[in-house]
Amino acid sequence: MTDDHLAVRVLDVGDPADRSLLADWVAVRTRSATHDLGRYASPLTLEEYVAFSGYEAFARVTYAGLVGERVVAAGAVTLPQQDNPTAAYLVLDVLPTQRRRGFGTTLLSALETTAAEHGRTSLMAETAWPADGHDVAGERFLAPRGYECALTSIQSDLSLDALPNADLAELTTPADGYVVEWAEGALPQGWLADRAVLATRMSTDAPSGGLDLTQESWDADRVRASIDVELSAGRYGLEAAARHLGSGRLVAYSHVAVSPDTPDLAYQNDTLVLREHRGHRLGARMKAVTAAVLRARRPEVTTIRTWNATTNEHMLAVNVAMGFRPVAYEAEWQRRRREGPP
Repeated sequence: MTDDHLAVRVLDVGDPADRSLLADWVAVRTRSATHDLGRYASPLTLEEYVAFSGYEAFARVTYAGLVGERVVAAGAVTLPQQDNPTAAYLVLDVLPTQRRRGFGTTLLSALETTAAEHGRTSLMAETAWPADGHDVAGERFLAPRGYECALTSIQSDLSLDALPNADLAELTTPADGYVVEWAEGALPQGWLADRAVLATRMSTDAPSGGLDLTQESWDADRVRASIDVELSAGRYGLEAAARHLGSGRLVAYSHVAVSPDTPDLAYQNDTLVLREHRGHRLGARMKAVTAAVLRARRPEVTTIRTWNATTNEHMLAVNVAMGFRPVAYEAEWQRRRREGPP
């Protein structure tokens, strides 16, 4: 697929012959994110993208947009394989110096065609902007092409240096009928069944705005595979979980990961407390435990970064109380296409 300036090519993530182009693809995404968010960008490394592309819960088609032999645009379509059969997640970045030349439009057309060929009718794309800015990409690029903003999230950072010292033993002492446990790397076998329930509920209990998403299908094997993929990418993984002493079941969890490329930054991607167990400060307790473990086990980590829907008022209040501060926003944009051939 080409236009007068841009050639769009599918990259084989597993083919060594495409590795140089894939490295350039990752570089485009990194330069784009850094241009838009500065030090608050969270791009994937080449090794992480390759590892995550091997996760069987999703299929991914990766596109490079080239001018001559130079990669100037990067795109991908991610297709859920175990649930949400109508959804397609789109990624699209153009080098800042190459924007407003029609390259984004050409690449978006290729992504949308791929989604349609796989029968996907709900196309979703993410934008991000600094806390003191506005959503230029969403308003000027996606909205005119039929996308609507379905969910907005706040990206917040916590400086661990600003936290008072906490006693990890005290934080993991049973209280109010619950105890917080933690694990590094692979999760304990005894956690997996409950953790699958929690992951399933994460897909329904966490705010999803107007996105056309349904309950995800999780079991112990999928939980194990998701952690294995993260570890294979070279990431450090840490998880805290709250156990209800009356039933013996895990009823909440919070997951943290550290990329080898940014050892000073921890991503707190998921935190969930089952609705029926809320009101016991479990979210705050788990976050306090992960912060204490990072300080003790990964002293090079100075910042924890997390994302929460603007409608998730309770968790945002927990974050503010801990010292998180908003640094950026993200929006999930969605376009619904009619079923049928592309």
